[in-house]
Amino acid sequence: MTTFRNDGFKLVETPYLGMEHQSCIAYGNGYKMGYRGTDLSGTGVGMSFDYIIVHEAAHEWFGNSITSSDICDMWIHEGFGMYAEAIFVECKQGKEAAYKYLNGLKKGIDNDRPIAGKPGVNNEGSGDMYNKGALMLHTIRNSIDNDDLWLKILLEFNLLNRHSIMDASMVIKFFYDETGVDWTPVFHQYLYHKKFACV
Repeated sequence: MTTFRNDGFKLVETPYLGMEHQSCIAYGNGYKMGYRGTDLSGTGVGMSFDYIIVHEAAHEWFGNSITSSDICDMWIHEGFGMYAEAIFVECKQGKEAAYKYLNGLKKGIDNDRPIAGKPGVNNEGSGDMYNKGALMLHTIRNSIDNDDLWLKILLEFNLLNRHSIMDASMVIKFFYDETGVDWTPVFHQYLYHKKFACV
């Protein structure tokens, strides 16, 4: 039971770069590979796919099917959407290319403010929610250190929460329920602090 089956899936050319809409992506990347013909990761891997098609299509799952209850948790849309790009790369080119792509995204992090905003006041977090959100998921994947379990968790996240409205605490609880590990400190460090913790 997919969103596509119920709603359809279309790509509509627009004079602006792009935007997700349920069942219809506004597309303006000019049929270029990468993001406007550039590689956001700086690794070369980002030039192997059309960023707008892959990223905006990911919002069919993260943003349209699973939606944040408050704009402060928009990282749910963008972090998972950006991470979906890496999963796409992994499916097409292998794990090494996906990891190279993800590691290249680090240079695009400004650490200007937390990626989660303040709830209840129409406040979204930093634009770092894209790259840093994806790297948060990458950190959890590598901590789990079991690719089969990780891919099962991502699938279950979508199947169990489809057509749902979620907040950060619900996402954190889901990961606890699936792994038996309390990921709260990891999520909180990435979401609510602009700098990485020094140990």
